[in-house]
Amino acid sequence: MREDRCSGHEVKLQISRMYKVLPVPPEDFILASLEISRYPWRMGPHDPKETVGIIARDLPAAVSELASLKAEANNDLTDSEYNTLRHRLEEAHAAAEAALIEARRRVRINEGR
Repeated sequence: MREDRCSGHEVKLQISRMYKVLPVPPEDFILASLEISRYPWRMGPHDPKETVGIIARDLPAAVSELASLKAEANNDLTDSEYNTLRHRLEEAHAAAEAALIEARRRVRINEGR
């Protein structure tokens, strides 16, 4: 019996191919794909130090994406009716940056630096 397993890299390649088919993938698909790529090797309880390392590794991409969305909103959505959206993107970006700093701090503490 053959077992089909994908490495995280293969899953990301499959997802990138699907993005070409779906210009804007549904939110559920994005969340599911992040979960698959984050823990492709096992399920169940994880070591907290390992989990913090994974979060610290994956979070910069989310921070970058939020920064990009924020810049796009500030550039294109200049009407006052979009103020709430722009402010919420700013807050989300600031919160993600704070989470990234905290995750990196926890990694340093866990490594004993």
